[in-house]
Amino acid sequence: MHGTGRTTHGSFFPGEKKYRYFITGVVVLLLVLVLFTYSKTFNDSFVDWDDFAYVFNNDLVRTPGNSYLKDLFLTPVSSNYHPLTILSMRMNNNVCDTCANGISQVPFIKGNVILHMLNTLLVFILVLLLCNSNILIAFLVAAVFGVHPMHVESVAWISERKDVLYSFFFLLGLIAYLGYKRVNRVKNLWLVFSFLFFVFSCLSKATAVVFPVVLLLINFWIYKTGEDRQVLKAPKNAVSPRNLLLITPFLIVSLIFGLIAFRVQSGENFIGMLNLTKSHPDMVNVIGPFSVLQKIEIASYGFIVYVVKFFIPINLSALYPYPSLKEFNSGIFAFTLLSTVVVTLLMVFLVIRSLRKTKLYAFGYTCNFNS
Repeated sequence: MHGTGRTTHGSFFPGEKKYRYFITGVVVLLLVLVLFTYSKTFNDSFVDWDDFAYVFNNDLVRTPGNSYLKDLFLTPVSSNYHPLTILSMRMNNNVCDTCANGISQVPFIKGNVILHMLNTLLVFILVLLLCNSNILIAFLVAAVFGVHPMHVESVAWISERKDVLYSFFFLLGLIAYLGYKRVNRVKNLWLVFSFLFFVFSCLSKATAVVFPVVLLLINFWIYKTGEDRQVLKAPKNAVSPRNLLLITPFLIVSLIFGLIAFRVQSGENFIGMLNLTKSHPDMVNVIGPFSVLQKIEIASYGFIVYVVKFFIPINLSALYPYPSLKEFNSGIFAFTLLSTVVVTLLMVFLVIRSLRKTKLYAFGYTCNFNS
């Protein structure tokens, strides 16, 4: 399997001029497809899960005149530190005398839909870059991303603004990094943009801390292999001293935001910098503590269920509570947990073996695991 390799020209996509109008048509089709899919969400209402903490009872959103911009960056909301998410909601704030609680949900939902449309477009561009400008593959991946039922929660639920917003900056950061790898002109500027988008993504949702790992995966994927260069050399190149040095600033930022998220979600401050007055009770039942084996089982179960629901998106729910400790320790669910560990390990083994011939499965499997 060939990666895209590094190009020496100043253009993102080989042959882009030839297919410019066709690509434009594909982009319009994707945007219309996503807009049509989510058009009915504009009539949805606020949800009594986090929406009150994020919007109704959040002075940072409802009464921006009584707070300063710095307050956004010092105040975690709902046990999360995501100031850019709150800032974006602040921009959607509106006065509606005829609406319940004096505020309309429509601007917030429209904001989510617009961000999801942009994310779908960015996925299309990203896949074009990763797959040597294969328009069909890029379209199919972006279309699935845009309309898959598992994205409904992130788009239709106002409180999940953090998901679509962090994804927006995350995808921009990856595209900018590929610009650094592919384009010779102003290379360092592309890298600076990648770093800035990564920081913005972390300021939108702490999940973005996996960004440096994805950069390593991109290094692995774009390393050109063929008959004269074994596929097994690609992992070594991905973690070469030069590439590791390149992503060191990203790793440092990941560490900082990871620590902030851990401290805030534990109800603790981060070196005394934050205002923890805005708290929110957990919506998920807590039944621990878990053993090391149980933690591995939970992680494996989540991964396998995620894969299954990607292909068979049924019985979806906004909340998946933990079963009782009795179910964890005995019965069908306990057997299912252990089975998912076996399946996950088998998949890891097969993916490692596949590296003898192709990078495709290793790249896709690891990307899915990081998501």
